[in-house]
Amino acid sequence: MRESRMERPDGVSIYYKVWDDVSNPVGVLQIAHGMGEYIERYDPFARYLNRKGIIVYGNDHRGHGKTIGSTAELGSFGERNAWQKVVEDMQALSRLIRRNERNLPLVLLGHSMGSFLARTYIVKGQDSLEGVIIMGTGGKPGMIGKIGQMLIHREIRKHGWEDKSTQINKLVFGSNNKAIPNPKTSMDWLSRDEKQVELYIKDPYCGGQFDNGFYEDLLNGVLYVSNSKNLMTVPKALPLLLISGGEDPVGNRGKGVKQVEELLKSIGMKNVKTILYSGARHEILNEINRQEVFEDIFQWLSKIMSKQ
Repeated sequence: MRESRMERPDGVSIYYKVWDDVSNPVGVLQIAHGMGEYIERYDPFARYLNRKGIIVYGNDHRGHGKTIGSTAELGSFGERNAWQKVVEDMQALSRLIRRNERNLPLVLLGHSMGSFLARTYIVKGQDSLEGVIIMGTGGKPGMIGKIGQMLIHREIRKHGWEDKSTQINKLVFGSNNKAIPNPKTSMDWLSRDEKQVELYIKDPYCGGQFDNGFYEDLLNGVLYVSNSKNLMTVPKALPLLLISGGEDPVGNRGKGVKQVEELLKSIGMKNVKTILYSGARHEILNEINRQEVFEDIFQWLSKIMSKQ
């Protein structure tokens, strides 16, 4: 294992980590983590893949983890309209991987916010990938999205894009626990594993408030990848795996994931596979059935990587 930083053209220093305890590598997985977390949380999964011959890379996005200097900087991309810069950071890491791990197939995994970033990535720069795993994603936000847009624009006009609105935070996360019987914490929607939920809550680099500009970027990103016209540049033969918990509120308990599957197939994507885990919640890599999830992902990866 090793860690380093990428210096970006706008002066931001992006932290990334590599899990490369592999004797005879068969491929590389690049991970784009979710909102309010960081790449180190994927350590058990990365170690598992190392044992299977797969090298793992991942960076902490702007406003997250070790890319920021302190927890005071959590929850902000650093400027308004930065979504594309976050995607470009991921693409820069892909180019670095290609230089370091020549001839090895490269697959991108995006979880939650990272799933929407990954979906943007394949519109903007898909040629560098042999496959994509879209985890914990959601469909078109519909009426909630319209309400969210109005609220975000109002909050930015009144308080600025750097302000952190409790109203927006409540709109985004307030109903996530609704379908969970007798929740013990506000974050039970993440996993049925109480220990993992407790670790998340106690981690100073997880959760927190996000600024108005971040939410504007996130919603714009979700809307962008939910529009079929924007997806026409994606290679139709690119292998895609949609994988989520059947009780994940981000994916509307499976309905949103199916909506994404239908959207991708409607534009002519020929190699789309969907797995929904009954009873599982948002963080399937931290769920009580995570070993099953690890193995399913590896089986899919091994098929992709063996074809190269």
